[in-house]
Amino acid sequence: VSNGRVENNRLFTGRRGWYCVSGSNGLIFADNEITGADLQSSGGGFNCLNGAASSENVYFARNRLELMHGWDREAMTSDAGGQAYFGSVTQTNETATVLGDAPAWGQRNWAGAGVFILDGRGAGQHRRLQHWDEQRIVLDRAWTIAPDETSVVSITMFQGHYLLIANTFADTGSVQFYGTSIENIVAGNTGERMGGFSALGLWYHGYQPSWYCQFLGNTIREGIYYHWHSASNSGIRLLGAHRPPYSGPLNRGGVVRNNCLENNAKIQVRDTVCDGVVEGNRISHTETGIFVSGKTRGVVVGENEFEDVAYPTVDEVGQRDADLARLKQFLGGKDPVGIWHFDECTDGRFPDSSGNNFDA
Repeated sequence: VSNGRVENNRLFTGRRGWYCVSGSNGLIFADNEITGADLQSSGGGFNCLNGAASSENVYFARNRLELMHGWDREAMTSDAGGQAYFGSVTQTNETATVLGDAPAWGQRNWAGAGVFILDGRGAGQHRRLQHWDEQRIVLDRAWTIAPDETSVVSITMFQGHYLLIANTFADTGSVQFYGTSIENIVAGNTGERMGGFSALGLWYHGYQPSWYCQFLGNTIREGIYYHWHSASNSGIRLLGAHRPPYSGPLNRGGVVRNNCLENNAKIQVRDTVCDGVVEGNRISHTETGIFVSGKTRGVVVGENEFEDVAYPTVDEVGQRDADLARLKQFLGGKDPVGIWHFDECTDGRFPDSSGNNFDA
């Protein structure tokens, strides 16, 4: 659909039912209710499952989605795997670029697909594919910084410019960007007993980046949610998956700001994420508030507030550096690192008499 409106409807999905919006450009989806009417009802989302090369410019606002228990439980997911090309470039001249190897164009019409510089010179830029002829492609506009032999390029579906504003999700799975997601905004939404909000840069039958997505002012009131066979924590997640041969970032420039996470919800920044920002969030009543994995780079975390959180911020890189610094205090020393008398037990702990505080 182009320039369409879906407003003020009450939609009920039945057994194995879901909703599917494919290949749109310009869509208002607002003030609707989507309710699961069976325990096998699932969610749905916006996608390129119809063979389109792009899905973009969607305004998804003030909708209520609830009771989605079937399959992946996805309240909203962007979808469609595949790619036409992953590799290097050999030449760039204005809007024309020559790829280093032969793409797999197949039968899909790739007009409007995204051309992404994942890493190397010019990383973080994307353009739209207009024409292609074997290894020569023509873009909608010239690169600001032209790629060179160090650049890693992916050509895949373009999904972006989604605005998810002031929606309510209850008893559902995740609201997620699954693969390509460019400049999306998730703001002012509320979730209860749902899988949280995620931007996932993935290998999805091709390298699909998640770039410059923002999660602003959302609230998760109850952060435990059940999926498949176990309960887990809800929250907000930035993820860049890792799959050889590519080892660079797949999630770039994500922002998690001014969100309120309550009752077992947390923020996670994992794996090949670069240049992310996590700030101004309020997190309460959970074990871990913010987790940043050791594979990330350039992630800024600051000015967050915590209440009843055992581990406010777990930074694997910072923890590793602190552990190494502490280890150096003991390497080569002559004194014992720890001394325990096992007949001395206080509140279930054996104190370390060495003074190094390694209580057992």
